Amino acid sequence: MSEPIRPLIGAENGTKYRIQIVGNAGKHELLASTVGVELSRILNIPYFSMDELFFEPGWKTCSGARFKAKLKTAMNANPQGWIMDGNYMSQGGDMVSKKATDIIWLDPPLVLVFARVLWRTIKRLLGWAPPCSEGCPETISNVFFSRSSILLWCLRQHSVKRRKHWQHMKVIGVGIGTDVTRRKMRRIGGWGTELNKWLDLVRRTATMDQLSLSSAEEYSSEI
Repeated sequence: MSEPIRPLIGAENGTKYRIQIVGNAGKHELLASTVGVELSRILNIPYFSMDELFFEPGWKTCSGARFKAKLKTAMNANPQGWIMDGNYMSQGGDMVSKKATDIIWLDPPLVLVFARVLWRTIKRLLGWAPPCSEGCPETISNVFFSRSSILLWCLRQHSVKRRKHWQHMKVIGVGIGTDVTRRKMRRIGGWGTELNKWLDLVRRTATMDQLSLSSAEEYSSEI
């Protein structure tokens, strides 16, 4: 009988996790205060938003070299593990996905994504929520009257991103990928039930791993 698939693969027998969370356009609105932060709390490893690393005050963007340097610094400074929210392939390449032990693709329906993006954007306009990066406030003009509007981006890019992620799943998807040595990506879709069940499984697995580690350390001290 084959062993059950763990909710996270990790490294070194599940004692270290390097997790990249990706999604469709607008996905960071669902993650910044939810999945990434919750995984950070459960696993006791730091969470980083690539938006915060990429955007500088005044909506200025990092050069590719500077952005890669920021990513490298964040990863190297946390050998015990990390969580990265974002993709940014065209700016940072695949340096995060290559280092990641797990890639989590959040794939909720577009209607749910758009509603959450719209609500978060309204809260930012009203000052009820922090901006995506320090010094980058939302304005009515860039939200509703700009070609780079996050709302327009969400609608236009959702299906584009989904197609790309499905192609990656076919190669490195857990249990289905053609490259069996690199299977580390899993899709979590639906309206929230699947995500909650997965997070609960992560919590239980982390607790069991910690108990096993404590028992091993106690045994070693007694030898």
